[in-house]
Amino acid sequence: MEKYLSDWFRIIEEMKNDNTYKTAWGKGIVESIYLEEYTVFDDKIIVKQSDIANKMIRYYWNQTFFFGLSQGKSPVIVQIVNNLIENYKTKVNTYPIPWNEAELIVKKDKKNYNRSILKILSNARTNVCPRFLNVSNKEVLDIYEIDKENKTLIFSIESVEIIKDYAFVLSKLFNYKWAQLLERYNTAPNITKKVNASSDRKIKRKSLAEYKKILLKYYHSNEIIDFYTGEVISINDIHIDHVIPWSFIYSDDIWNLVVTKSTNNLAKSNRPPTKLEVNKLKQRNKELLKIFEDKNVKYKDTLEFSLENKILDKLYVNLRG
Repeated sequence: MEKYLSDWFRIIEEMKNDNTYKTAWGKGIVESIYLEEYTVFDDKIIVKQSDIANKMIRYYWNQTFFFGLSQGKSPVIVQIVNNLIENYKTKVNTYPIPWNEAELIVKKDKKNYNRSILKILSNARTNVCPRFLNVSNKEVLDIYEIDKENKTLIFSIESVEIIKDYAFVLSKLFNYKWAQLLERYNTAPNITKKVNASSDRKIKRKSLAEYKKILLKYYHSNEIIDFYTGEVISINDIHIDHVIPWSFIYSDDIWNLVVTKSTNNLAKSNRPPTKLEVNKLKQRNKELLKIFEDKNVKYKDTLEFSLENKILDKLYVNLRG
């Protein structure tokens, strides 16, 4: 067991920090085995390469479309996923959504999706599947066997049990390696969290009900004013909006949340704020901080930190590139 596991660790450790294809391939293998998406034949475990490719599409879709992360020297799979994204934008909407919300829509075009899988596998058979096993000094590690004819990977039962036992550790190591590369090409916050989330089969947002309650109680106690338009709105027609898009900061913070009319929120979609809106939000936060200090509200420290460290200005600059 120690030898097999150390071989996995060595592969991850020696991955070059200029391309994420191997990282995605390794993550896809670990996930497929952990979820038991394989068949057993003659004491061997058979994993379809197409199942790995399916997972890779999710990783890259979430990272590039939903979180807007650049992959730097983009591998071929990024170009393939970008084609799926552009097709989705043309037929459905330009608003970025996670793969768990887009999957059924994308897969309706079976011909295009299957063609994408075949393109990924065609490239992987040459550039990833065999090279994944290569480490320094031209050594090739015996992690799996490759069945070229059937487009599968073959593992021993013992090896699969080791991968299952250490799936969490291996996945975290792959994510860490991936985040290291992305930090070279992106200034967005919470990159490690985004890489972790990109692997999840479902990305969902937390409820903003608590923030809504606080903003209405302390800042809109007399009348509810739309942050963007200045109009008075009904309590039955309000949304809580992230001024800096949630997919960019991947965080819910009261210093970035405002009250707006539901239709205005939907119209704003995922667009970045203007400089005027950022300045307006900073002024709102100063007023809100004064109220919180007087009332000793628990979000006082968070507001104070954002203002003292000019968080909104920094995020605005990063968002604008």
